[in-house]
Amino acid sequence: MLRVSTRAASKTPVGQMVNMFSNDVGYFDTCSSFLCYAWIAPIQGIIALGILASELGPSCLPGFVLLVFLFPIQSLIGKGFSKVRLATAKQTDKRVRLMLEFINSIRAIKMFTWEKLFIDFLETARKYELEEIRKKNVLQSLNASIFNTLTKVMVFLCLVTYVLLGFPFQAEKVYLTVTLITSVHNSLAVYFPMAVIGAAEFYMSCLRLQSKLEMEEKDITGFIQHIKPHSKPKDCRLTVYEVTARWNCVAKENIISNVSCSVKAGDLLAIVGLVGSGKTSFLNVILGELPAHVGRVFVQGKISYASQEPWVFSGTVRENVVFCQPFNEKKYLEVIKVCALEQDLKELPNGDFSLVGEHGTALSGGQKARVNLARAIYNDADIYLLDDPLSAVDTRVGRHIFDKCIMKYLRHKVRILVTHQVQYLKEASKILVLKEGHVHAYGAYTQLVNSGIDIGSLVKEKENTSILSEEGVVKSKQDNNNIESQKITASHAEQKQNFTAPLTNGVPHECSKQIGCSNKEIKYDEEDRLSGSVNAASFTKYFKAGLGWPFLIFFLPMNSIVLIMTLGSDYFLSYWTNKEQLIAESMMNMSESNTVEETNSSFIDVTPSDDLLDRTLNIYIYSGLVIGMFVGVFLRSFFFFWACIMSSRGLHKNTLWAVIRCPMKYFDFRPAGQILNRFSKDLSVVDEKLPKELLDSLNIVLSVVGLLALYSSWSFLVALRCICLPILCDLKRIESIARSPVLTHLSVSLQGLITVRAFESQDFFMNQFDELQNFHTSVWFILSALKRGFVFSLDTISAIYICFVSLSFMGSQNTLVGNLGLAISSALSLSGMLFWGVYQTTEVQNQLISVERLLEYCDLEPEAPWEIEGKTPNTEWPEHGIISYEDVSLQYSEYEAPVLKNLTFCIKGSEKVGIVGRTGAGKSSLVSSLFRLTEPSGNIRIDSVNVKELGLRDVRGHLSIIPQDPVLFSASVRINLDPYNQISDEKLWTVLEEVQMKNIVHQMNGGLDACLAEGGTNLSVGQRQLLCLARAILKHSKILVLDEASANIDLRTDELIQELIRTKFHDCTVLTVAHRLQTIIDSDRVMVLQAGHLKEFDEPHILLQNKNSLFFNMVQQMGQNTSHQLQQIAEYAYLQKRTSLGKLKDESQ
Repeated sequence: MLRVSTRAASKTPVGQMVNMFSNDVGYFDTCSSFLCYAWIAPIQGIIALGILASELGPSCLPGFVLLVFLFPIQSLIGKGFSKVRLATAKQTDKRVRLMLEFINSIRAIKMFTWEKLFIDFLETARKYELEEIRKKNVLQSLNASIFNTLTKVMVFLCLVTYVLLGFPFQAEKVYLTVTLITSVHNSLAVYFPMAVIGAAEFYMSCLRLQSKLEMEEKDITGFIQHIKPHSKPKDCRLTVYEVTARWNCVAKENIISNVSCSVKAGDLLAIVGLVGSGKTSFLNVILGELPAHVGRVFVQGKISYASQEPWVFSGTVRENVVFCQPFNEKKYLEVIKVCALEQDLKELPNGDFSLVGEHGTALSGGQKARVNLARAIYNDADIYLLDDPLSAVDTRVGRHIFDKCIMKYLRHKVRILVTHQVQYLKEASKILVLKEGHVHAYGAYTQLVNSGIDIGSLVKEKENTSILSEEGVVKSKQDNNNIESQKITASHAEQKQNFTAPLTNGVPHECSKQIGCSNKEIKYDEEDRLSGSVNAASFTKYFKAGLGWPFLIFFLPMNSIVLIMTLGSDYFLSYWTNKEQLIAESMMNMSESNTVEETNSSFIDVTPSDDLLDRTLNIYIYSGLVIGMFVGVFLRSFFFFWACIMSSRGLHKNTLWAVIRCPMKYFDFRPAGQILNRFSKDLSVVDEKLPKELLDSLNIVLSVVGLLALYSSWSFLVALRCICLPILCDLKRIESIARSPVLTHLSVSLQGLITVRAFESQDFFMNQFDELQNFHTSVWFILSALKRGFVFSLDTISAIYICFVSLSFMGSQNTLVGNLGLAISSALSLSGMLFWGVYQTTEVQNQLISVERLLEYCDLEPEAPWEIEGKTPNTEWPEHGIISYEDVSLQYSEYEAPVLKNLTFCIKGSEKVGIVGRTGAGKSSLVSSLFRLTEPSGNIRIDSVNVKELGLRDVRGHLSIIPQDPVLFSASVRINLDPYNQISDEKLWTVLEEVQMKNIVHQMNGGLDACLAEGGTNLSVGQRQLLCLARAILKHSKILVLDEASANIDLRTDELIQELIRTKFHDCTVLTVAHRLQTIIDSDRVMVLQAGHLKEFDEPHILLQNKNSLFFNMVQQMGQNTSHQLQQIAEYAYLQKRTSLGKLKDESQ
């Protein structure tokens, strides 16, 4: 997977890869255990046939003809298993992919109140998956019926044929036949079918894995030429010559068309352009991720890369920065400084040892972007590709990074900077302007201006003018800083737990200086692990999740009937044999007129005057018992498997509801690998492995329940089971936990694939994966070895018991041969039954650990209720959109300092409020408190209603948000915009046109029904944000929150978006979180946050009159011309507002 091309990787959902690693690879282990019986069983059958042929002659042929006839039937059943296995795997892939998207987007799902929608999606996927499993269970029931009755049917055919041919019905012939067929029963009836089924499933798993192994790999030999750099760094260079690229040869349109440029050491190339113009794609061409079919790329030096979407894995800040490089403290401290992370690390609870959390939830968008940038800068390279690293930071921090990092620290390097922030273009050596993949302009800033190219028109930037139109449209607002709030694409990058080595080399973290607060023990929430055997509550809860007690009430009588038929056939065979023996003895003694003496038979006493059953009637009775047993086994197995499906369905539903009802703090530091492990491997065990082994165990337990007298003979087995079972269960738990880091690492690698390859860290990640896999394999091997030793001990005890039973009859003189044969055959059956029962019950205990792990999630602490009875607000609420905070504080953890501190303010109805502050000031936390993602202290009121008194869905459902990170799902455009299908196509197209996405969606195959890739990766980041804006417009709530809504779009589109918000939401309360001061400069009021405190809250113009205000200082940092324009805009908005208020007063008078 580390070599696969980006195009092929985009077509492979991460959930599918997780399912293949957790389930498909497991069939290699299952198949290897039983595959040898594919040839051992036929050999044993041939040997048994030879012995029977010498004793019974041609009478043995019907039984073995049946056996031979069953081989092609078994082959057909195996093919059926293969088809069902493939169909099941595809449905499981879909479900796991949906689950992965759910975990990845849980914050947005909760804010959109889409929990029930996703539950419906997952339940639908689960329904189709269980339908395929139900087909498999039908085949398993048929398979169980055939091979559980195979011994009886073969004995029946052989003996009936022997009798019908006129041979005497002799006990030694009968029990020789029974013993030989029974001896090969396990091989033919148990292990051989398991080998065939395992081979079929193994084959389908191989096909699925082969399809991934044969995926297109990254190939750069055709267009990228790496030139060995000279000893001097100044000789490094990057040259792109007439490159044309598209994702595949079938595509009609090029992503990049005839682009050329050259950058030498010390130069800065700035790349600008509109949304979808090909800026990121151009960097992908340089990295070799986007194949070029025309042109060449000459790379002279080592490349480092900072992605547009920050890739942050669940480690500490230091681990994310140092990554795979040796730790150099001096260099590390300098990188932290130039990337403006010093102050942030001081504010974090454990400095640079602070955990960033799953999805980087412990960091703000700006902090994630700077950690991502610091990783690229720490990497000692010659060529730096920086994909819009200044987007998610405020103006002051952006200027610091550009001056101190890009222009000073990297001054001798080759630098390529993608940006929308045109205030930095003058300092670039060259500017490359892209438009629809073509070079629209290329050259130095002065060269482009002198040639008549208006750079301002390209990015909608007018730096020197401040035209205030009478209509109120402020043209000077077009000098915007395009702040791209980033979404971690490695949101599935799961924490490494205790089994994962840190992704750093060099000195240990404990031996180096820490930046920030005092060091504390730092670790993620580890998976809970119980010890000892699985308690009976797990078993009862498993069935209660399905049919419950009615199942047991119905199953026990059914199983008893099947058991009576099974034992009855054995009894009747002994009865028939004894009758034949007594008839023969009676006929021999008839001439002497002697009566038959009483025997010690417990079954029958025979005298010459007894009525003997006719042989034909015996055949009918025995046939009826065997046929009844076949039908009974099929019905029992089918009903049991159906009940298990219902239990598995209920268990999945309960677990899913429990997880989706968890508060956000549960997901913040809970690795996705832990959750996925339960919903992939553990659920697979409950679906497919547990039912069969549980059925075997229940049958055996019910079969021996009446044999209390024999329990003392098997005390060694019970003692051995009691000793081994706790050890096996603990090892199984460790094995399950050890699997999570493997899935974690897989997800980290796939989601950060481009970054990993850009850093040339494939070997490092492979070694990391091998270490994790080796640990998991070692635990699995120990578990398997202990099982084999356990089985060997059981075999030894069983053999000793059979010898004891056989020898005990040697001193008896008057025992009927039928009774002796029944005793020995019963001993063989009982020995095998108890041996298999002890083993299977132990296996069931191991498999019930998966049930136990799922049940643990059913008991998770939920968040506040979705609805509170009697507290439902009316449909018109909120009518005015008044928001008031009363002494509100927010604390993510009881061990951390509050991120919001005693906020008290009131926002008027329909008021437009801008929220600004330095990165990490608490802006996004303010949004979290409003949506109650984390329950704050104090009171939050909307239209005088305390939101704490309402259900979560009632609160969140009446709010709209365009989140900081654009969230799209692998579904149609229609579902992403209107998941409940309540809006007409006409209105959808109208809104898409308003947000400039109509043409793009129209060009997709299917239009509104076109399916988006996982995470919307077939769209640019800006296009994803535009769809999120369209979603908010369609909902049109009274309160709208824009959390960096225009961050990922170009300046021209941003102006249109702001105008849309003014017109579409003119009567709504709008809270705009922004780093871009131009976005909020004409707001009614501006809220300035600093370190969780509300420092300033007033109209922008009034705040700018105070030279000591924080807002004034933020505006001044924009530069003299820009700050002057912003002050004019604020003044104009202030005057316009006062004029409007004056007119309203005059009209009222």
